[in-house]
Amino acid sequence: MSYVSVFFFILFVFFFLFFFNDTATTEIYTRSLVGSVRCV
Repeated sequence: MSYVSVFFFILFVFFFLFFFNDTATTEIYTRSLVGSVRCV
């Protein structure tokens, strides 16, 4: 993944966290975000 795709992925995650503020969803997207950052 390039830094640009990671940047857009972070925006995508925060967009969902803002509109779908659910604890389970937040945990899932947080883990996905951390996983994607580690892959970089």
